[in-house]
Amino acid sequence: MKIMKVIIIAIILNLTSFLSLFAEIDNLESITQNYNGSDMSKENPESTNEKVSTAEPIKIAVLGFHYEDLDARYVTAKLPKDIDMLAQKSDKFTLINEKEMKKQIKKYKIKLEQGVDQDKALTIAKNVDADIIIWGQVSTIGELNYNIAVFMLVAKSNEIEYYNEQIEKKAESRQEKLMELIEKGIELVSAVGKKEMDIAMGYFNAKQYDKAKEQFQKLLTINPNSYKAYYYIAYIAAIEQDYDVAIENYNKALEIKPDYASALEGIAWVYDITGEYEKAIEKYRQLASLIKDDPKFWLSIGKIYEKVDDLEEAIKAYQNCIDIQDDNKEANKSIAKIYVKREEYQEAIPYCQKVLELDMDDEEMNKKLAICYQKTGKIGDAIIQYKSLIKEFPKRKTNYLNLATAYLTIEEPDSALDVLQEYIKLDEKNPKGYYRIADIYRQKKNYSKAIEFANKAIEIAPDIADSYMILGEVAYEQGYANYESYLDYDKKARDASGAEYEKLDKLRVSSREKSHNLFIESENYYKTALEKTDKMSIKSSINEKLKIINQLKKETEKSFFDK
Repeated sequence: MKIMKVIIIAIILNLTSFLSLFAEIDNLESITQNYNGSDMSKENPESTNEKVSTAEPIKIAVLGFHYEDLDARYVTAKLPKDIDMLAQKSDKFTLINEKEMKKQIKKYKIKLEQGVDQDKALTIAKNVDADIIIWGQVSTIGELNYNIAVFMLVAKSNEIEYYNEQIEKKAESRQEKLMELIEKGIELVSAVGKKEMDIAMGYFNAKQYDKAKEQFQKLLTINPNSYKAYYYIAYIAAIEQDYDVAIENYNKALEIKPDYASALEGIAWVYDITGEYEKAIEKYRQLASLIKDDPKFWLSIGKIYEKVDDLEEAIKAYQNCIDIQDDNKEANKSIAKIYVKREEYQEAIPYCQKVLELDMDDEEMNKKLAICYQKTGKIGDAIIQYKSLIKEFPKRKTNYLNLATAYLTIEEPDSALDVLQEYIKLDEKNPKGYYRIADIYRQKKNYSKAIEFANKAIEIAPDIADSYMILGEVAYEQGYANYESYLDYDKKARDASGAEYEKLDKLRVSSREKSHNLFIESENYYKTALEKTDKMSIKSSINEKLKIINQLKKETEKSFFDK
């Protein structure tokens, strides 16, 4: 069992404290918590108004213009050509082919002078895949001035907007006014479904996901190209752990907008959580290529490679992260831990040092750096350095903790105790010094002192799990010693008789009862520690320990033969 291995290692090597060994276990935080919490989606949202023009040009179809008087014929004839010229210069819209439009006009017998039937206009727009269909009429209001009445039908909403504007005969003036009208049309397309999106986002932000889904689906009936509607449907499905639906809708969002970073990140996360690691890496690589200055995607790639135990690729990914952001603590820490795991201590040192440069209070890295120094024959240099720092900066508390860790690494617990006593003088209200002293006394089998200092730590900070774990381990070790005595007396009693048997039997029963009660005490402390921590790695370790304790409780229960 994992915890039993930890205990055995601590007993044999005595290199680090019991608590530090707990900290060595991989920190597997809940991904579901990250998803709900979190930075998983990176969008909430950046904008609920879908600006179609920023994604791709809208498509405009022109039915034509009708003149109401002969003087307006020239300008009327020029308007379609003006729009065509504007389309060639603009990246905001494209024009549906004139020949195709003539076929549609002929097929549906459109007569501009008789007015345009809305249903026919909508059918034509759908036939030619237009976002807007435009028509209008022109009349003369002066020698060089004209009135233009323009109708715009937005295909997605089947709504017509009417504009009445004045234009001049000059080409430049005409085209300027037409562009203003087209800009209004683009805004109309962009605004389609805005009301539904706003309502849906209100439900989403209130975590009323069923109502939000219903509203996003409604939006899609109005605007089938709403990539954000698909995104949020996918997001909700992922929260609800309906991963197939999430993948389906993320893919629909990406079909509409292939470079949509939020959807790429969302689907990458789902592939990761469902164990489709190659697909997850592929999507994260797309993101890393799309957003080159963001290191987080390489960080995600590195974590996946670690999961599949491809540590070389993990190091490369983390290094890519560092190349973008050299002070990225998590990437430096991950590489350091991989090198320590592979016993490549020299390679680990610069990464440990970088982490401590960024966060000198990182206990895990201080411990790993101490191990690296020991394994590379440099622990003496580290101790000299820490002593020098304490002399130079006597009130910098972290150096005392680092020096204590270094002493523990070379199996000098008494020196570590002296340093920690100095630490307590500097910060007598900090529980860390007390529970670290308690753990050293536990290792030295001085259980009364261990209990005394653990309880002092609890008085200062009753909600920290570490102190309860030490008390739990003290009770466990005492219980296990009595359990071994119980087994020994039980074995000897089998071959004894008379007064000798009576003596051994009493000792056997006494040892069993003591061990059983101590295991119960240990269990209670560990259960309290479980309530006090939110770290998944610690919870997992405690649960494994509780399984062992539960088995030992059963083995030390009162038997039929006990008097």
